[in-house]
Amino acid sequence: IALNPKPRNYTKDAFKNGDKPENVFKTISDGIKNTPMVGFAHLPEPERWALAHYVLELRKAGPAGPSR
Repeated sequence: IALNPKPRNYTKDAFKNGDKPENVFKTISDGIKNTPMVGFAHLPEPERWALAHYVLELRKAGPAGPSR
């Protein structure tokens, strides 16, 4: 099954609003206008910060190996 739009590849795709924690936090909180990315301001602030740091860790981890 193909997804449309194609899911984001956190290991190599550019971040539309920057790749600093505060930029990713703002994107998670506010979403990105005119895209499928909705905001999650309803989540508690500590959870949004945790998600921002997690997303950035995915980039550091690099691409996953082939699935088995």
